[in-house]
Amino acid sequence: MHERIQAYFEEGIIPIEAAVSEYGTSSVFALADLRIWVARCLRFERGGPKLLEAKIEEISKRPAITDLTTHNFSLAMKWFPTLHKFGMPLYNSVKRTFQLYSNILSDQLTYEHVQRQLSASSIDEFMAGSAAVAEIVRRTQVYLERRLENLRDYVWQRDYEEYHDFSEISKEQSFEAFTSELNQYLKHLNEWSKALTSKKSEDRERASGTLSYWLSKNIDHNPLRQIIAEL
Repeated sequence: MHERIQAYFEEGIIPIEAAVSEYGTSSVFALADLRIWVARCLRFERGGPKLLEAKIEEISKRPAITDLTTHNFSLAMKWFPTLHKFGMPLYNSVKRTFQLYSNILSDQLTYEHVQRQLSASSIDEFMAGSAAVAEIVRRTQVYLERRLENLRDYVWQRDYEEYHDFSEISKEQSFEAFTSELNQYLKHLNEWSKALTSKKSEDRERASGTLSYWLSKNIDHNPLRQIIAEL
């Protein structure tokens, strides 16, 4: 029985956790490098627009970035079905986060997008906006990493004696706090995703601020902590 449970982690949760780390970190680095080259080429006039266009294309072709923007999700696709065991909120949270990374990178890592943004704002405003997006991406990565770690701790400390009990984990009353928090995460994530396409800067700022605040408040909160402490 314990080997069957272990398989859910070795062939699911652990690879998904690694994918969250890889995709999140790669996205943050890509956005950081974009800002570096915008500053070098346009602010300090080292290479100009032509070099910037080449650098954006170079960043967009990094393996992890291409894997995201093409929606291949090869680091995680094989393992997604395993997440169903732990409820749809977890499955949807991870998959929706990867889709959001893909949408952000597809928009930001095109020369045409950078041109449009810079024609509507200053270089400083562009840099600040890109940095704010990257920081939220980083926080979503850390948030999901910690929830997956919390889940691992919860399962092993529950020390299930029957596989049937483990198979019903998502229906446990003690698991409700975990799924409830993930549903909140999904709500704020979807609102931010929708706002990113809005032409109104106030919509983007409001949704970004709401999600950023929620992540700051919950990132270190383990919704399963009380249950684990009681075991």
